[in-house]
Amino acid sequence: MSNENINRFNKVASKWDENPQRLKMAKNIVERMAQETSFDTSASVLDYGCGTGLVSLELAKLVGHITGVDASAGMLDIMNQKIAEAHIPNINTVECEYSDSVFAKLGPFDIAVSSMVMHHIDNPDQFVSALYNVVSPSGHVLIADLDEEDGSFHEDMTGVHHKGFSRDRFIETLTVAGFTGIRVTEAHTMTRETPSGPKDYTILLAIGTKGKIND
Repeated sequence: MSNENINRFNKVASKWDENPQRLKMAKNIVERMAQETSFDTSASVLDYGCGTGLVSLELAKLVGHITGVDASAGMLDIMNQKIAEAHIPNINTVECEYSDSVFAKLGPFDIAVSSMVMHHIDNPDQFVSALYNVVSPSGHVLIADLDEEDGSFHEDMTGVHHKGFSRDRFIETLTVAGFTGIRVTEAHTMTRETPSGPKDYTILLAIGTKGKIND
């Protein structure tokens, strides 16, 4: 993620949770993840691009431990405040990017999740491969992001590298990384005002399983 994009998220962090649509989306995505994957109280989970922790704090109720990773210190400050205020014992945070050496040393995790992050990443193939590398054998990845759209979802395209992803693109990206048993489903629908009026945008959830590592 570019410094420009990181600075942008740092600036909006304090007001990020004020959008009720954003809160509802996070909750619906976690509910869909739980329907598609068997979370249990012993599972270790990576939440990449965790932001202010909207997904992580929901997942923390279902799993053993969450590691929230984000490149924005401002976002993590808000998340850490919420963790401290609610006395949540099973979450820690790490400030880094998927391409950093520190990220490669994290894990292994039973499950890696990411929500509404990949369209901000220049090279999704490298990103998903990085997730593959920190997931344990037979672990899972769950990535929620925009269905392919016309570019009207964002009013400001700063730091937005992709106008969503088609189902086929999701499948291709996870397959190239090495995941198997891939399926794509709908997780949420968000309505936004556009210059041409209200418009619905679909959030897709891609699920994949890590196969055995070949020697």
